[in-house]
Order: sequence, then structure tokens, then C-alpha cells
Amino acid sequence: MNTKSFNEENRIYNQIYNGAKSYNFKPPLVGFDLSGNPDFYTNLIIGLSIKYFGKDTIDNLFSLWEDNKNRDSLDLFAIYLLEDICYKKEYLNRPHITNLRCNYAREFLQDKNDLRRRNLALKENLYYSLVMKRSSDLLGIKYKLSEKENQIYNNFSLDSSTNSRNLSSKILYLFRKYLNFSEKKKYISPLNIGFSLFNLKGFYQLERSNKADIFKNKNASTNNFIENFVAQLRNSKREDIIRTFGKPLFSLETELLINEICAVDKHKKSHVYFTRGESTNSYDLINSLNQKARERNDTYYKENENKNKRIINKLAKNIKLSLNSINDADTYLTKEGMLVGSLSWKSKVGNNPKIFTKKTYDAKDTFKITILLDGSTSLLYKQEIVASEAYILSIALSKNNINHRIISYSTVDDYTVLTFLKDFGEKADINRIFSYKTIGFNRDGLAMRAISSITERNAKNELLLILTDASPSDIKPLITEGLLLNKPYKGQAALTDYKDEINKLRKKNIKIAALIHKDNPENAAYLFYKDFIPINDLNNLAKAGAILIKNQIKKIHT
Repeated sequence: MNTKSFNEENRIYNQIYNGAKSYNFKPPLVGFDLSGNPDFYTNLIIGLSIKYFGKDTIDNLFSLWEDNKNRDSLDLFAIYLLEDICYKKEYLNRPHITNLRCNYAREFLQDKNDLRRRNLALKENLYYSLVMKRSSDLLGIKYKLSEKENQIYNNFSLDSSTNSRNLSSKILYLFRKYLNFSEKKKYISPLNIGFSLFNLKGFYQLERSNKADIFKNKNASTNNFIENFVAQLRNSKREDIIRTFGKPLFSLETELLINEICAVDKHKKSHVYFTRGESTNSYDLINSLNQKARERNDTYYKENENKNKRIINKLAKNIKLSLNSINDADTYLTKEGMLVGSLSWKSKVGNNPKIFTKKTYDAKDTFKITILLDGSTSLLYKQEIVASEAYILSIALSKNNINHRIISYSTVDDYTVLTFLKDFGEKADINRIFSYKTIGFNRDGLAMRAISSITERNAKNELLLILTDASPSDIKPLITEGLLLNKPYKGQAALTDYKDEINKLRKKNIKIAALIHKDNPENAAYLFYKDFIPINDLNNLAKAGAILIKNQIKKIHT
């Protein structure tokens, strides 16, 4: 071990020893913050748990799920429980620990940790919700949980009677009741090195101090093993995507062909995946995610159902008036069509004069709209608003017989997933639309490529209406050629990629507009020019939606 890593380890251990008031042991696990740095408060709690319950008790506790495939998750929840009980015990002797606890909560909620919190929410949504709620409560900030989450939050704790003799049994009871813990869910490989679909820097806040390292042997045999392991990992990632988002829409062959088009150059280490969000079996994660999303979205919609119905009717009427005004104006003279009486005398003059008119456009028959929903967790607090907007838009368009589809997109690890919530020619299904959920990041440029791959080469009379916050961001970088360093997918680099791909869609004659769900005028103008309207709630949807649709239809015929 070099001097730097030795000093780092000593620093972490000293944080734990400080809480334990003992120094003759090796800690069973260590804590890191969301940035991957040693976290003083978490390590203090680990030390305090040893102080109040004993080193052997804590060792035995964490050994109970040592070989469980959900070990990392269970470690997090165990520390969550120990933090609360140890804080209450230590507060009696050291009241200033409250400041440390609040500082920890404040650090967790800081804007700089937004991406890492989103990363945490991907894999451990319940843990994320509980910590968000606890941190918010400590700082006097409102944070709303679902009814089920709130029940868990109020009951997932250790009471004052907890001691070294009953600690393990009490924690196992809570795990079984609220986390579906089962001793049968094992085993993980003894060669486990922490790879997973969501194994991204800054996610795991805890690390067992005895984690194996299979990379010490660098011979050919080991390298072959690693290559095979990585190949298996790649397949397992796709299986995780299927369980999380639903079975694939296309055959594997078609999916590979699409990726040969989309997942190239700066996105060559990424993948595109299409789905209808349908589960392969009742145990898939997508079932619980969709149910949770539907409950949240449906509750929000029904709280103002009568108002929302009025918005639908008003929007449908505005769209109809817009289409009628365009249809009335957009006519041209031709050699056949509807006779213009005032010009009929010209039939005697010249050869086949243009004395007839034709409309350039029949909205109900030819105009198509794709409603594209940004499904990243940057819109976590707007999820129910976006879902309601998508449903309201869909019903209003249906009332005007305008063919449309609804697709959501988000990026998890290497995969940018596009979920069809409604396809062209289908009726709007509120359950499917309200299964829209915010999860992962938003690699918008790749999502635009994916849309392009399923769009005709010369799309006519098509509008792409994007509901987004215009803030592209992904934890995976843009791939650069040669010896240049890869660029983080955020800031100007991500915006440029997004705009480049939008412009390619424009070249296919697709008209593009956006409803922006964030005070982000500079990004919105850069991406969409004047074809966007900020929207934070449903109050101005009827007007905004009709204006955008009318303006884009006008562009089709100019």
C-alpha cells in the first residue's frame, strides 16, 4: 500500500475509532459520501454502533446477509436504522451531534450532488426516498412521500429497547416486513467485484473492508476470465433493462441494426432500446415502478379532474379553430379541383388555365405528432405534471382526429430507453400514459437519433413536440476520437450534441417544438429557437399547446 492510500485508510478508520472509543479492531465496513470521499458522519455512526452494541454484535449482524445478492442494499438500510438509534443514544451525552446530523443532511441535499442523488435513486429508490424525507425533515423542508413510503418511513426504525441481544432480530424483522428480505435470496459469487447495472461512482455509500480483488493476477488465464466476465456482464445489463423497463419492442436483430445506426461515434459505447413497457413476468421491477408511477400521476390528475376536463375541452377547441383557420387560408390555384366561379371566364382564354382551387393540407388525414417526454429524474418533482400534460394533449388531439404517439425516454447506464406509451393509431390508455416515470439520466442527443431511426427519411407533415427541462446530462461521457479525452455529457458539450441531432431531424422536414418545464430560457432558445413555451403547471396548457401546434402546422405550408 502506498503512503497516500495508507494515510487515507488511517483517516477513515480514525473516524470510526472516534465514535467507538476503541482502537483495537478492523472496522467491518466504511462509509463514503455521494462524491466518493470518506464521510465523517457515516463513519462516526459506524463507530457509535460498535460503542453501543459491541464489535461482535455488529460483525454478526452484517454477516447475516454477507452472501445475499442484495447485500449492498441491505448494508445501506442497516446503517439507516443504526444512524437513528445511535444518534438518539449519543445525543444524551453529546448534544452537538445534532449539528453533525444536520450538516450531513444539508450536504446530501446540495445542488452539486443532484446527479449523484439521481444515480442513487435509480438503484435504491426506497432508500433514496427515506433519506430524502429524513434529511428534509431535519432541515424543515417539505418532502412528500407516497402513502406506502410514508407508512414505511414512520415505522422503519428501532425503538429505545434495542440492545446488543436483540439488535439483529429487530433489524431482520424490519427487513422481512418492509424489504421482502429472505435468507433464501442468495448467493452472490465469491468473486463479486461490485459490478452491476447501476455501479456508478458515488452510488455506494458503504464498502465492506474485506472486498475481494480478482485483478491481482494479471496472467493470460485471468485476462480471459475477465473478458468472459465482462461479456456476461454486458448480457446481464440488458436483462436488467428488460426487468426495469419491459420486454423489447423489436427483435434482437432489428435492435442491433438500429444500434449500428445510432450507437456510433460519440455514442458508440451506448445502446438504444425500444419497449412498450410491458412486463415479461409478474416479478419484474417494472411492475412495481409502473404501479408507483400510476398511483402518483393518477392522484395528481384526479385532485383537479374537473379542471383538467375543462382544459382538455378548451385545448381541443383551440386546436380545431387553429386547424380551421389554416385550412381556410391555405388554398392554391390549379388546373383541377374546386371551380372558382369568378375565374370561369378564363377557361376560354389560353390552354387549361388555373381556375380551380385545392387545399394544401388536410389536418385530420395527414398530420402526425410525436409527443416526446423527457423521463429523466431531473423532472422528478414534475413527473405528475408531465404525465397529466401528455394525457390532456392526447385526448385533445384525439378529439380532432389527429394521429399521434407518445414516447418517453431516459438513460440508465449504457442504455437510452424509449418507451411507447401510445403508438400511432392506438387509443389513449390512461393507465399506459400514467405509467410515465422519471428514472435515470437524459442523453438527449442519442434519444433524438433513436427517434430519427424510426422516422421516414423524408417525413412530411410531422411535428415532434418535446416536453423537457432542456438540461441534457448523463453520467457516461461523450466518446472522442484519437487521443483526446472524453467529454462529460453535461453543459455546453451535451447541449451541442442535443442541438446537432435536432437539426438532423429538421433536415428530414420534421417540425420541432417544446414545452419547457424549467426556468431555462437560454438552453431552450439555443435548442428550439422561438419554438418553445415555458410551462410549470397545467393552467396555460390549453393556450400553449394550441399555439405551438398551430405555428408548426403553418411552417409545414410555407
